[in-house]
Amino acid sequence: MLLEYTDKIERFSIDECFLDMTEYLMNDTLLNKAYEINKRVRDTFGFTVNVGVAHNKLLAKMASDFTKPDRVHTLFENEIEKKMWCLPVSELFMLGRKSVPKLEHMGIKTIGDLAKYDKEKLIRTFGKHGNLMWEYANRNR
Repeated sequence: MLLEYTDKIERFSIDECFLDMTEYLMNDTLLNKAYEINKRVRDTFGFTVNVGVAHNKLLAKMASDFTKPDRVHTLFENEIEKKMWCLPVSELFMLGRKSVPKLEHMGIKTIGDLAKYDKEKLIRTFGKHGNLMWEYANRNR
């Protein structure tokens, strides 16, 4: 069914995938297509899905994990500070279980705290992963 929307599909897991919907970005149909996909999956297959809409995979994944079930959420550039930075740092996509306690010990409780934290200190503490965490919190990937 998803191939009816785009042939640019990346499987992430058994029940998750990313669709490149760039062709819909030039008009107002992107969000409409997200709602359409959500409804079609429910009506065709009988189960619910969350759909995250954003300009990259990280933000789309974060958006899809907002309130469940059966929702469409956006996480556009102008929504990041309001919707993502208030979340606990443990909610940041790809953040390992071992990193969270270390971050919290450093006073980093939210994604916003991480985004505002000194990047060089994170790199000294976590190496390359510190840079990656900072970039994810700042939506640079």
